[in-house]
Amino acid sequence: MAAGGADRLRVVLAKRGNGSLLRGWRRELDTDGSLDVGFQEFCEAALRLGVSVDAEALFGADSPDSLSLVGLAPAEGQLVERFRKWMTHTFGGPGEMFIAFEGPPEEGVDGKLPLEAFAEGCRTHGFQATAEELDQMFDLLDVDDVGWVALEDVMFLETDRKRREGAILKAKLKHRREHETLLREVYREDHGRAVPCKHRRAPRAWQAAAVERLPAVVQERRLHWRRRMQERVEEARAAFEKHIMEKHGNGVRAWRQGLDPKTRFSIGRAELGKYCRRVNLDVDVNCLWKALDQDADGVLRIEEVGTEHAAVLAQYQAWCLQHFGSCANSWEKLRLAAVPSGSWRSDKAMMYPTFLGALAAYSWPRAVGIFGSSPGGSSSSSSCNS
Repeated sequence: MAAGGADRLRVVLAKRGNGSLLRGWRRELDTDGSLDVGFQEFCEAALRLGVSVDAEALFGADSPDSLSLVGLAPAEGQLVERFRKWMTHTFGGPGEMFIAFEGPPEEGVDGKLPLEAFAEGCRTHGFQATAEELDQMFDLLDVDDVGWVALEDVMFLETDRKRREGAILKAKLKHRREHETLLREVYREDHGRAVPCKHRRAPRAWQAAAVERLPAVVQERRLHWRRRMQERVEEARAAFEKHIMEKHGNGVRAWRQGLDPKTRFSIGRAELGKYCRRVNLDVDVNCLWKALDQDADGVLRIEEVGTEHAAVLAQYQAWCLQHFGSCANSWEKLRLAAVPSGSWRSDKAMMYPTFLGALAAYSWPRAVGIFGSSPGGSSSSSSCNS
């Protein structure tokens, strides 16, 4: 009898692997794909499998801390080592091998490699093995016995230590992710029933805490919260823009008349809140501030309230500086060019049509209706200070 009861262990592993020793090895002893098993892990697995072995004799004096696949099943272990060497020499790594076996993307690949494609790829690229040996190698990769393998299922064959350790870590996390995904789906289904809390199919309160801490559930809840916050921001923006159009007509006029009547050229969150309360605007001020303060600098400026009209106003200021030296000088020039009406008595304001006529006299290229920023349809000398 083999040392330590190796024959009994191989029979049990083959049974647990649906007839495949290599699949049983991966399922029961080598779940991370390192091709060896530690002494403590082995003892726990033997107890779980209900097989009686002499672990000390099986591990041997030369390797008391781990048992390799070659040590337990020499023929199968040598097959795996021969396959790894061929794979590294032919392709460079398991990832490259998988891509070569899978075929070009234009053939409609789905990330799944069945047994037939695996065996055909091995034969095509020169791996010398019988059909039975190819089946054994595929069993080693197809741990779940689903008939196909994915890229992460073959990465444990990597000979480079760092890349193999990364692949082993992914393999360890794979089943955890699958378990978490299943719990998340069950959690969704339970909450989607909308049954009373005392119903036999209602979610149990003692399960909610554990499920709601799952990374996938936490991420989903955060995403849902972000979406809801974005919706509230858009709702606040829409309500504010509607208010501006109904009360002031455009953002520049709203800025000068309501938000910044003292011409400070910037306001804070407190001033925005005071304005909303003064006009009785039912809106979430925090969401409104987030919608308007796009650069997140903590202050609000005219261009953030009425972007298009503020841009034209800036062009008007630049035009005044170029032609008159300053906005104050432009006012006197425009008054001289204007044709006053009989009721015009002020030297600090002019009627809107008169102002447009004066601009046209100096060939202002954009004499459009945005400068009526003062109440009563007039433009004042303080409309654009410099």
